[in-house]
Amino acid sequence: MVRGGRTTHEEAVALAEVLRPRRVRRILLVTNSLHLTRAAGALERAGFQVALAPTDVVPTSVRGAQERLALLRQVALEVAARAFYRLAGYL
Repeated sequence: MVRGGRTTHEEAVALAEVLRPRRVRRILLVTNSLHLTRAAGALERAGFQVALAPTDVVPTSVRGAQERLALLRQVALEVAARAFYRLAGYL
């Protein structure tokens, strides 16, 4: 994490400020699979070529109501975040 970044967009901007002068163009993005697409888009928008390394796997089967609700919440938050990022021009 780059100091000062509170959101994925702010992290991408801060990374670009630090890495552009060093001529870094390719980066490895390590994050959870639900966040991967949005984070990669923000970093690509900041001018990077992004290699993806998910830290987990989205479950193909979820057992129990609690697990389903937790996954639904995570997916809903990420869908809302992606929509906001598109509207804000971050993707």
